[in-house]
Amino acid sequence: MQMDADTPVGSLKGVGKKTEQLFARVGVYTVGDLLSYYPRSYDIYEDAVPICALEEGKTAAVTGFICSPVQISGNKKMQVTTLQIRDLTGVLRVAWFRMPFLKSTLSGAGRVTLRGMVVRRKSGLVMEQPEIFYPAEKYEEKRNTMQ
Repeated sequence: MQMDADTPVGSLKGVGKKTEQLFARVGVYTVGDLLSYYPRSYDIYEDAVPICALEEGKTAAVTGFICSPVQISGNKKMQVTTLQIRDLTGVLRVAWFRMPFLKSTLSGAGRVTLRGMVVRRKSGLVMEQPEIFYPAEKYEEKRNTMQ
């Protein structure tokens, strides 16, 4: 079967009516549309930065040592798990929502790399819902990649 950019996406092997309708919802009707359809965003896993270099509103990775006990606060509907990590340049508060199981995962952990969005709260900068790379060397596998 000969295909060109104007071939309907439904003629591709494995694309049925349901999949064709899903493609139509995002504006993909032809093979040409599919080839030029790019993701709306992507993540680049860059080098970890020191805590003092974190900027509000940016996603970043930091490597440090857990320097406080893992605490769980709130009620059953909205539990907040918090801890602090430290590097040579400062201390950062970290928070996860509705993830109380992290207490057992992170208790006793030493050096970790966390990657997430940094926001400003009353208490200062906080990294919310970060990805956890423990041991910290696991971050090296993703460093300088695009997801």
